[in-house]
Amino acid sequence: MTSKLTRYADAVMESAWLLALILAPMFFNVYSQRVFEPDKISLVRTVALFGLAAGVAKIFETWRTDANGEQPGATAFWRKPLVGQVLALVAAVLLSTLFSVTPRQSFWGSYQRLQGTFTFLSYVILFFITFNALRREAQWRRLQYAIILVSLPIALYGIIQHYHLDPLPWGGDTTIRVAGNMGNSIFLAAWLIMALPLTLERMIESVRKMLLDEQGSTSDALMAGALLFVLVIQALAILFTQSRGPWIGLAMGLYIFGLLVNA
Repeated sequence: MTSKLTRYADAVMESAWLLALILAPMFFNVYSQRVFEPDKISLVRTVALFGLAAGVAKIFETWRTDANGEQPGATAFWRKPLVGQVLALVAAVLLSTLFSVTPRQSFWGSYQRLQGTFTFLSYVILFFITFNALRREAQWRRLQYAIILVSLPIALYGIIQHYHLDPLPWGGDTTIRVAGNMGNSIFLAAWLIMALPLTLERMIESVRKMLLDEQGSTSDALMAGALLFVLVIQALAILFTQSRGPWIGLAMGLYIFGLLVNA
């Protein structure tokens, strides 16, 4: 039987990965010096530390219940796929930081991007807490809809920029190649091409329920229409970024999506 502390820890860990999915793409601060990357990463680091605290609490609680013979086999986590590969990558990054010309900057990250070993470890923490605690379909649906819902205002902001309606005075041109909440056209498109297939899957499922299932209802039709709207907005924002690399990535992603749907 799962203890109350374990349930609380799972709830905090799920809140951590959902917050990271919402805050990292959406947040920017026009009153800070760098506006985008360092501000986003600072939030992700903070969220990851909360998730880590919950994960450590769950590990100790699992060990305690293992000692009582209630939950055998908790150490099987370390034998799961990807765990060893990710730990090997962590070891490689730590070694490269140790032997770096500027180890301090390599660990904390540069002033411009803040992408260093500490930030990388934050990503790894979010990976492990998601890998360990995401177990139910309801959790996956919450994660999926969080990405879809967050993509709508981000894509809309890109369209607003394209049509010269952005009230913020950016230093560069954000109308020919929109940058949205990411501050970079490639970053914006790269994030949206990951959200688009998730939106497409939910739209296909809603249409299937509406047309084929006996329990199809008005709510399914409304959901399909709403998802189609989000899908069109995402596609337009990707188009307005004028970023060839993400377009190629989207084409390959949709190809693999089609193979999985027909499998």
